[in-house]
Amino acid sequence: MFWRVLLTAISLLVVSLAVVVLDCASVVLDLFSDDPLGVCATMESLGLGNGVWTGAGFLLFGLLSIVAIWAARPVGNKRAELEVASSLLLNLERLNDVGTQISEIEEEISNDEIRVARLTRRLEAVELAVASSATPSREVTQQWMALLVEANDLHNKGILPTEEFKVNNTRLLDLFAAPRGNDSRMSEAGSTPA
Repeated sequence: MFWRVLLTAISLLVVSLAVVVLDCASVVLDLFSDDPLGVCATMESLGLGNGVWTGAGFLLFGLLSIVAIWAARPVGNKRAELEVASSLLLNLERLNDVGTQISEIEEEISNDEIRVARLTRRLEAVELAVASSATPSREVTQQWMALLVEANDLHNKGILPTEEFKVNNTRLLDLFAAPRGNDSRMSEAGSTPA
């Protein structure tokens, strides 16, 4: 913007010079009663005569340059627009790549993994039900048995990894295991000499 203003100011100076030169050449314009800047005397000393063509040339050049300065789009803005457009295209491609990656990840998460997650959630629900009542109900016991069977089936099919199977199976068996405190006392009593 600074360069446009500067070039416009220079062009206006050229237009004003053209008006002064045309004033020297024409009796019709007669803007200045005398020649305060000495332009007419300088033109005569240079041998340009009355300067009609010189004034017209300066006037045409000044006006065309003003039009060109303000009509033409600056090169910097085109470059900035190109950078914005290219960065927009790059970001759209990246978004497309992310969308593709998400869909690939969703395809990798199979129904089997969802079944394993549901098994773990149901196991937690049975643990809460057993912990909340002194004697588990028949329904809780049936859910417990179903979870044992399902965990075993998922492990046998290779869906449930061995480590997760061990953890889940231990949690299930610990729900209804007999208290081990009595067994450990009996083994300690048998191992100590009387």
